[in-house]
Amino acid sequence: MNTMFEALDLKHLLLDHYKALGFQEKHVMVILVMDQLLKLDNHLITAELLSLKMTLPLEEIDATMVELLNRKFIEYVTVSGKTHTTLNPLKQLLYKRFQQQVIHQTQELTVNAQANLFQRIEKEFGRTLSPLEISRIQDWLQFGYSEAIIISSLEEAIAKQKKSIRFMDKYLQKQTTKENFNLEGNPSIQQNPHQDIQKTITQINENLDHGSKQKK
Repeated sequence: MNTMFEALDLKHLLLDHYKALGFQEKHVMVILVMDQLLKLDNHLITAELLSLKMTLPLEEIDATMVELLNRKFIEYVTVSGKTHTTLNPLKQLLYKRFQQQVIHQTQELTVNAQANLFQRIEKEFGRTLSPLEISRIQDWLQFGYSEAIIISSLEEAIAKQKKSIRFMDKYLQKQTTKENFNLEGNPSIQQNPHQDIQKTITQINENLDHGSKQKK
C-alpha cells in the first residue's frame, strides 16, 4: 500500500464524499466508529462491539454493517487463522476519488492559467489573438516554457514596441540558446528541459514562412 494511501484522512474524505456514495449518516457513524476501534487494535469489529460506543439500536447497527458488507465497502479477511475486519475497500474507493478530484482541479488550474495568459497578452497587444497565435502560445506551454518566461518575453516585446507573437518566439529562442550555452560550459548543471524547444519553434516559424510564401 503506497504512502499517499496510508496518509489519507478517512474522516475528511468520508465526510466529503459520503453523499455521493449514497451513504446515510448512520453509515458514516458506523464507519467512523469502526475505524476508531481498528486503530485501538480491535481486529474483529462486530455489531455488539459498536453498540457499546453508539446510541443506535443493535439491530440497526447490524443491518448497517450488512449493507456496507454487501456493497463491498468493508470486508472480513483471515490472517494467521484469525478473522479481521478491514475498511480497505472503502479506503481504496475514496483514494481513487481523491486522485480524480486532484486531477480535475489541476486541469481546471491549467485551463484558468492559460486563459489568464491569453487575456494578459491580448491586453498588452490591444487586440484579440488569432487562432494561430493562441495555438502558438499553447505550443510554448506544451514544450515546457513556464508562464513566467512567457510573460518575460511579453514584457520585452512591449518594451521594444514589437507587439507580436513572432517577436516573443525569438525572445524565447534566445533564452533557450543562453541556457544551452550555460549547460555546455557547466557540465554539473542538469540537462536543460528546453533544449529541443528552439529547434521545434524554428521549424514552426519556417513552416509559417513557407505557408505565407505559397499564399502570395
